[in-house]
Amino acid sequence: MNAISNLIPISIIIPVYNAESSIGALVDQLITELKQELVRSRSKAEKDPLTGLYNRGKFDEDITRFCQTNDLAEVAVLTMVDIDHFKQFNDTFGHQKGDQVLRAVSAKLLKHVSSVGQAYRYGGEEFCFTAQFASISDMTNFTQQLRQAVTKLQIKDPNSNKVLSQVTASFGIAIKAKNSNPEQLIEKADKALYLAKEHGRNRIEIVEE
Repeated sequence: MNAISNLIPISIIIPVYNAESSIGALVDQLITELKQELVRSRSKAEKDPLTGLYNRGKFDEDITRFCQTNDLAEVAVLTMVDIDHFKQFNDTFGHQKGDQVLRAVSAKLLKHVSSVGQAYRYGGEEFCFTAQFASISDMTNFTQQLRQAVTKLQIKDPNSNKVLSQVTASFGIAIKAKNSNPEQLIEKADKALYLAKEHGRNRIEIVEE
């Protein structure tokens, strides 16, 4: 028997490298990562860095869509919210304490409004939110509960634990009509907020279009 007849047959599988397929998978991965980064960048650009609420630019985009949307609920509103005597608080206790107030009020807005609409930091100590409700009564009760939640906020001195100030806010509500446009709706909400300030603050006022 010669050496060749003693050889054991062996099957060898050699993987075929598909360069085109590998490049395609890499491109897909890069596209996915770029899309994710774009979403993160856009989200960051739309948020107010101090409070975490959507910013004025995002509000300006959304309010037009809000006015054009056919509402599923009976009552759709734009509500302006302004922290009472905020400038006086800032002048007395400093901007760091003022920022603490802004963050605390923002947290209340996020907690309450997320179930009915969207909240924004409009500018300075002023906030706003769009929301929909089943009735005027539901809308009024919701806003009163939010106002009362804000009044429970207390800013304390970290060293003495002494309460420095009680926080209150005024609310101006504009009820959206079917033919509303952003400028008119904002003007009505501003008017309602002005009335809340004029009538003593820490209250809500409603203006129907």
